Amino acid sequence: MSDLEFMRVSLRNADLAKSLVTKCDFSGANLEGACFKNCKLDRIDFQKANLEGADFSGSVIRYCNFSNADLRDVTFAMSPWKKQF
Repeated sequence: MSDLEFMRVSLRNADLAKSLVTKCDFSGANLEGACFKNCKLDRIDFQKANLEGADFSGSVIRYCNFSNADLRDVTFAMSPWKKQF
């Protein structure tokens, strides 16, 4: 998915595993418990999002903004990071 806005939307426990996500805005969204395993995430805005318990295991994360996001209990195991802003 690309160029979509999910600002302040509740996607609690959403399963986005193995997705290609580019230029999307999840700022202020509730993504508690969301599954982003083995995704390719490029230029995603997660500012002020609730990512508590989300799983990014094995995902490629490039140019993503996690400023002021709730990252409690988030899993980033084996996720190669590229430049973040």
